[in-house]
Formats: sequence, structure tokens, C-alpha cells
Amino acid sequence: MEARELDQIREDIDTIKDATGLEFSTGWSDVLAICGVVCVGAFIFFMSLFQEEFNILWGAALFIPIALAMVVFRIRYRKSTGRSPAKRRELSFAIILTIVLVVTMGVFLWWGLSQGLSCKLLIGIINYMMGSTTLLISLTKYSRLDAIGIAISLMAVGLAYPIYADRWPIGVFVGMMIMVGGSISGLIMTLQLRRQARLNGTA
Repeated sequence: MEARELDQIREDIDTIKDATGLEFSTGWSDVLAICGVVCVGAFIFFMSLFQEEFNILWGAALFIPIALAMVVFRIRYRKSTGRSPAKRRELSFAIILTIVLVVTMGVFLWWGLSQGLSCKLLIGIINYMMGSTTLLISLTKYSRLDAIGIAISLMAVGLAYPIYADRWPIGVFVGMMIMVGGSISGLIMTLQLRRQARLNGTA
């Protein structure tokens, strides 16, 4: 059997494993990053609860290092997946999608501010657009279901922020939604990874 045929067989096996949930492009490092998201949500929640003047945007800035860490984790994991085309494609998709969303939303924010639109409205629209996009993508594949929790929390924040941004409870609501959404995503990811380990006989 030629090397090309062997490569094709490996790729077919990887595709089957990916489709049946035997392998994922995520790992336990991603679960750790989700725990960081929940911690940021808790920080925003309690700071907003006890300090009326707390600006939740300062708390939201803590997501930047977490997002960078997740990208680094996925790039490193992509390099370590060997010759698994399915994993490499999924990781490449996640990295490219993250970059495209960040750039697109950044350009949209810059455009909106230049047009004199309300910053609160723009932040709400950006959160809702990112949440709805993430939700749609998460429903296209079993291995992407873990993003549902984060997607729902983004959409909820996007709807509430423009209306209640000037009111004290908004920080409490945002923090609570981040904790709930992050916990749901982390739980789904953990269950998926445990199922993968059990089916592969490594649990």
C-alpha cells in the first residue's frame, strides 16, 4: 500500500473520530481557561455588588489575557496534533474565526464611534453579534457544543447592556451571566473530554 493511500486512510479515520465525538480539538487547558472566565465573572459580580461606582469595563479587560492564553493553547495544541488533519483543520478554524471576529468587531466599534453612535449601544450590538455567531457555529458540530454557554451569556449581555448600562445592577447582571455561561461551557467541555477518554479506553 502506498504512503498516499495510508495518509488517506488516516485522514478518513480522524474524520470519523471527529464526527462521532471520539476526538476533540480542545483539551483540559481550555477547561482551565474557562475557569478563568468564570473567575472574572465572579470578580465583576462582587465588585458591582459592593461598589456602585465600579466600571465593569475594567473587569472586562481581564478577558484579554484569557483570550490570548486560549489562542496560545490552541496554537500549541495544533502543533502537537501530529498528522491528524481533522484536529488541525478544527484548530485552524477556531484560530482564524477568533481573529476575524475580533478584527471585525474592532472595526465596527471604530466606525460606530466615528459616526457618533452611543458607546453603550455599540458594546451591546457587538456582544449580541458575537454571541449569536458563536451560537450558530456551536450548533453545527458536536465538538463545538461547549461554546453554547458563552454564546448565550454574550447575547444576554448584549441585549441588557444598552438599556441598563447606567444603572447600578448591570454589573451584577453581567457578572452573573458570565459565571453562568462560563460554567455551562466548562461543564459541557468537561463532559465531552471525559466521554472521549472513556470511549478511547483511557478514563
